[in-house]
Formats: sequence, structure tokens, C-alpha cells
Amino acid sequence: MKIEERTKLKFPGIYLIKNNITGHCYVGQARHIARRIYEHLHSTFLSTKSDYNYPLHRAFRKYGIDNFELGVLEQCNVDELNIRERYWVAKFDSKNNGYNQTEGGYQSIRHIKLSKNAIEEIKQLLLENKLSNVEIGKKYNVSKDVIQRINTGRMWHDSSISYPIRQKTKERTYHFNGLCVKQYSVDGIELNVFPSISAAAQSLLGLTNKDSDSIAGAISRCCRKINKSAYGYKWQLAEISEKEWLKLFN
Repeated sequence: MKIEERTKLKFPGIYLIKNNITGHCYVGQARHIARRIYEHLHSTFLSTKSDYNYPLHRAFRKYGIDNFELGVLEQCNVDELNIRERYWVAKFDSKNNGYNQTEGGYQSIRHIKLSKNAIEEIKQLLLENKLSNVEIGKKYNVSKDVIQRINTGRMWHDSSISYPIRQKTKERTYHFNGLCVKQYSVDGIELNVFPSISAAAQSLLGLTNKDSDSIAGAISRCCRKINKSAYGYKWQLAEISEKEWLKLFN
């Protein structure tokens, strides 16, 4: 079925998303499959989401949602999700030859093991604020959630450190992904071009009582053709070269 038909899948189970162009697959688990697919779409076009650059979401942007097929591998009880996801990831080899980043199943935080040196290195990287939690996690083969727990002191707490180690900043960091966001008037006149959805949302702050994430969500829905307009404008994703993209910051 098409991704847009996800609303039929209101049950727990294991789902498969297949790229009809490359044949690459993603296996996922969910307590409510329809809701989980919506979360994938939300993360695909909202650059402020922590999983924006996950392999599946990058592929959605590159090939277009219409070139992916959604299917249910099996319905199962919630307590079976982890083991069944691992089974299907192995069957499709979707970690080595697809979009999965792990063998499947949620790994308990209690079983994470890091050496003392690795923990200290992670804390230093958080303090330097040069790498994202996702990037640090990949470096040490742990999830971004583990890095966040270290950042807040919930794991390997050190009483000599002031938490959180990495303070949130208001400044946005934008990453080139080959796309920009174009803003149009309701009658189709191009008004502005932005390097990302979050940058477009920032431009509307003060014109509405909504926060930046809410505005970005509305713009994202327009880019995904769910809504026709947002805040009196039409919005569309477009391909752009990195050279032209960088000019948007000048």
C-alpha cells in the first residue's frame, strides 16, 4: 500500500517500508503502526527533529514518498515486538542492506557498557558542543538517548560536574541535504527561499502566537501536500545545489 494509506493500520505489529526504486527496506515495530508511520513522515521534513538525518528519512527526501511501499509483516502482541522485529530485520538483512541502523529490538539502558575513558571522552565532546548527540552515539556505538542521559547526569553522574553538560542554545544549526523550502503567495508568486523548514518557521515568529516547532510542523504538512497552505502562504520543497544553499545565509 501507499504510505498515505497508513491510517488503516491502527494495531501493534511489525511493518516494512520498501523503496521501489532501489529495493532497500526498513523494518520497524510499533504499538500503533499508523501513528509510527506519521512520526517517520514528521521527522523526514522537520529538520529540528533529532532523527531528521536517519537513513530512512534521508531516502524519503531523496526518492520521494510516492516511491515507497508500506506493508505489514505481522500483527503481534506488544510484548512480542522486540523479538519479532529482530527476526524480520535479520530475514530482510535490512541493517546491512537497507535502512535499519540496528539488529532491531529496544536495548535496555541498564545493559549499556562503556569504559571509564569512553564516558569521560563523551562528557568532553558534550562540553565542546561540536558534535550532535547522534554523532557522538555513533562514535561509541550507543543511542542518542544514552548520550542525553549522560548529558543530564542520569547516567554516570559526577557530583563535580554542573548539569546539563551541554546547554541548549537558541541558535539553529542547518545541514545541507540537497533541498530548500520555497515560500509562495496564495496565488503562486514566489516570495522567499529558505535553507530548511526550521529556517522558514523562524521567519514567521512574531507574526503568530505559535512557537517555532508548531510553525515548522504546519509548513512541513504543506511540503508533504497534506495541507494546501500555512499562515497565509504556500510552501514547497525544491532541490538546490550546496553552493546556492550556502548563499541563503548571506
